[in-house]
Formats: sequence, structure tokens, C-alpha cells
Amino acid sequence: MKGKIKRHLFFYTILRPVVYLVAKVLLNYSCKPAPIVDGPYIVLANHTTNWDPVLVGCSFKKPMNFIASEHAMRMGFLSKIIGALFVPIQRVKGSTDASAALGMVSMLKKGISVGLFPEGSRSFDGTTEALHPTTGRLIKMSGASLITYRISGGYLTSPRWGYKLRRGKVCGEVVNIYTSEQIKAMSPQEITDCINRDIAENAFDRQREKAYKYYVKGSAEGIERVLYLCPECKRIGTISSSGSELSCSCGMHATMNKYGFFEGEDLKFDSIDKWNKWQVSYLAELAEDENFRLCDEDQQLYVLDREHNLELKCNGTMSLDRNGFRIGDMICPIDKLQMSIIRKQDIVFAHGGVNYEIHSDKSRSAYKYTTMLKMLQTKILQSKNAKKEKLVK
Repeated sequence: MKGKIKRHLFFYTILRPVVYLVAKVLLNYSCKPAPIVDGPYIVLANHTTNWDPVLVGCSFKKPMNFIASEHAMRMGFLSKIIGALFVPIQRVKGSTDASAALGMVSMLKKGISVGLFPEGSRSFDGTTEALHPTTGRLIKMSGASLITYRISGGYLTSPRWGYKLRRGKVCGEVVNIYTSEQIKAMSPQEITDCINRDIAENAFDRQREKAYKYYVKGSAEGIERVLYLCPECKRIGTISSSGSELSCSCGMHATMNKYGFFEGEDLKFDSIDKWNKWQVSYLAELAEDENFRLCDEDQQLYVLDREHNLELKCNGTMSLDRNGFRIGDMICPIDKLQMSIIRKQDIVFAHGGVNYEIHSDKSRSAYKYTTMLKMLQTKILQSKNAKKEKLVK
């Protein structure tokens, strides 16, 4: 391990200026140098692109290690290079993976700073998701200093639902530095609140102010991965995209312009964040209906082994309702299900101690499943808490 860490420190130092130059050329990226901070520290940033570890690292001369999702180690030769040169701390999405937290603490004890993206997943609608309440507890437990970092412009440069990079403008900068002494004096909730405030970003609010142009052919292609609900006919899964156009079979039509906003007659929303806020509220209403059901056909279920290999288990229909999540002949109880999304639309989850992935040959929204699942799990938790309160009384 010592040899790997020395190799990581060496290549981080050597490659950092080269990578920054590449990021400037490809992404029009600029960043402010981070202040020098003594001792190992934790850097927390919002998550907008697959480039984010590179973008954050460009600001820090002092080498750091990043927590990386397990699927990043399944890119063939590139993954072998990443693993050999930079020793990433791996975590498996869609499962409880305490080893990532232990790996982070281990690196800090060795004097190596750690970078991570506490949202756990890239933003689908250009807004930063509120963090899990336990985030502050993890930071406090580490005993390290905390640096918060914000990336802007990344979402419109590389939207999670899209196929291509768009050249516009990306910026990165340190927001705040909290010493280990300050962290010790704060409660876990206070730490979480500070992080939420510091890394919060809304791509479209910033665009209304800056109006950067983002150039690409086919700007709307793949948008049905995030916009799953038509505001006109209120049907799920009927939106399709082609070029810079998106439409529904009911006649709804919109065009995405070079600023990332929608244009068209009688449109209810001009941006993805507003559209998504509405469709999330609609799903919340739908969750109250005992007969609701989200469904997608022709899905492939794979088993993921410890060697990062995928084995096809079955093909079938994927669905989610109040009685559970189903794929093929597998049924998973809602209250015990941990689900996440990797890449653009692949679903990962753990069940019975086994990690699974669900792929689809056609473009479809995995996002609607994770959104609805959170709502259902919140309802279950609220119901359990209400029962406990009654027993106490």
C-alpha cells in the first residue's frame, strides 16, 4: 500500500498541470487556486460531471485521494490505469458500503487528504441535492479539516441525461475552509447545514444571470431520462427527443436553445429544474394512490460479483408500486431497498446481500424510480414513527 500511495502522490503532482490544460481546452474550465491548509483535510464538492474529481483536483497542489463509485473500475484498461496510479477509494452505489468510510479514515490517518461528492450521484436537473443528515457525523468523526468546493457550469457542459459534451463555461472554487477545531465545536447537523449551503448550485439560476452559450448538435437528445412526465397530457414515459427537439405524442413540443432553456408555444416550463420540480410534486400525489404503478418493459437484470463482472440473470418487466419493486420474478420490499443510478440510466440495487444492475436497450427514465422510492420510504418511516409515538403515549 505504501508503494501505491507514493506512486499516487508522484503522478498527481506530475499530471495535475497537464490535466488542467486539457480541461481548459475541452471544457473551457477555469478555477481558483486553493489556499494552503496544514494537515490532511476533506474536500466536499457538488457533483455535476464525470470530470469532477479532475476539476476539483486542479485547484489543489497538495495531492488528495477521491472516493470513486465501483462502476468507475469497470472501464477496462482505463480503470487499471486509474487504480494503479491514483488508488481511489471504492464504494458500491445502491448498497450500504461502510468500507468507503473506513477507507477515507484510513487515508486521513496516513496524512492523505480525501475528496468526495456527498450527493453520491450526479445531478439530473442541474440543482444540488440536500445531503443525508449523517454527512456531518462522518466529517466530525474523521477529525480532519473540511474544505467546501463549488463547481458551476458543469451541468450544462455535460448533462447527465445527454450524450455529448457542450463547450460553454465551467468554473471551480473553494467556498469555505473549516479547521478541525471548528469542526469539533460544531454539531453534526450544523456541519451538514454548512455543507448544504456552501455547495448549493442551480445551473439555471446561474444561466439567467450569466447567459453563457453551450454549443452542441443534438442538445435535447436523451432528455427523456430526466423529463419523464408530460405537462400537457400528464402521461409518464411518453416524451421523446431528437436533435434539439423534445415532444410528446399528445402534441406537446419544445426546442432547447444554446443557453439550455426551452422555447415553444404555450410551454409551462422554460427549464429542466422547474419542469422536474413539477413532476416530482406530481409523483408525490401519485404516491397517495393505492393503485399507482411505474413500469418499463424489456429490461435486463445482471448480478454484479466482487470482481466487477456482470452476469445476466433474466430479461423482464421492471415495476414499482406500494407492494414492492419487481424485476422479472424478483420482488424487493420497499423498506429494505437501496437503489441508485449509475451512468445515464442504469439502476443498481442490493437485495439479499447481492448487488444487481438493471440495463435497458432503449432510452428511459431510471430517475422516476429513485424519486418515487424515496417518497415511499419516507411514508413508511413516518408511519413507523407515528406508531412509536402512540405506544409511548
